[in-house]
Amino acid sequence: MSMPTFVHAAAFAALTLALAPGALPAAAAPPVKEPGEMWEVTSRMSMEGMPMQMPAQTHKVCSPKNWTEPPGAGADEKCRTLDFKNTATKSTWKITCPGPPAMTGEGEITRTSPDAYSGAMKFTSDEGAMTMAISGRRVGDCDVAAGRRQMAQQQAEIEGMQKQAEATQREVLQTGCTAAGDSLNLQNMQAHATICDEATMKAAFCKRLESEEGFATVCREDAQPPTSLEDAAAYCGKDPDSIRKKICDEALKKEDLNLLGKCCPEQTQALAQKECAGRKYTEMTGSKYQGFCVTYARDTMADAQKDTQKDAKKPKKGFKIPWPK
Repeated sequence: MSMPTFVHAAAFAALTLALAPGALPAAAAPPVKEPGEMWEVTSRMSMEGMPMQMPAQTHKVCSPKNWTEPPGAGADEKCRTLDFKNTATKSTWKITCPGPPAMTGEGEITRTSPDAYSGAMKFTSDEGAMTMAISGRRVGDCDVAAGRRQMAQQQAEIEGMQKQAEATQREVLQTGCTAAGDSLNLQNMQAHATICDEATMKAAFCKRLESEEGFATVCREDAQPPTSLEDAAAYCGKDPDSIRKKICDEALKKEDLNLLGKCCPEQTQALAQKECAGRKYTEMTGSKYQGFCVTYARDTMADAQKDTQKDAKKPKKGFKIPWPK
């Protein structure tokens, strides 16, 4: 009496496509054939603690005519079949799978006729128990060898997709962790500490800190994110004054007016001495330094006023713009 092959619960969902109707190749017959019988198998899985059963799945399986192993044998190379017993009307067996999760199970099938059967497979693991009710009916003949090759190909494709999905997940995580470091926000990095490798974030953080763009985000007292240049440099084991001098000297050389200003007070004063001192506003109309000089004068006045307010207890002497001479 022949019986179909079907997968154990752990591999059932992944191999549904491989066992679906029409899964066997329609190309030229392989060199070696193994006559078999095509069975239409209906499976329904239920899990302990779940009030609703999962939807039934129906697929076709090509099974050897002489059934010498239990259903699911060979579907997962990691699982082992134990204590297999076969009689004219019933077949029973036990199975163990290392996982994860590790599972043990047992199966029993009763032949209701030469062309039909019903039974169940029961599995237990640390995650709970589940039962797969199964039934099948013979619908024709097939080539078992071709079916096995097709199943092996489908399994290889599924494993390939799983590996690709895992690689994509790692890439997405790596991108997110690098972005957390690029933010130059120590609080943001703390929030990512449970899912990111600190070394990855720190490498991105310290690399960006020593770039012009990164320096510009932490050099101002009111800058966002709320991480100061001193704190950022300390985290990277760097000297903040050295970072400031290196980047600001380069900004002065390139006359990067956007980066100068409060970020580079010494270099800003040097450029203002050269391009702004002694010139009237009207004389600078059309000059690329016009906006720079106006901003410098405004900021200088604002700073002087702050100093005066902080020193309110002292006799007020007024203030004048400390314009470079």
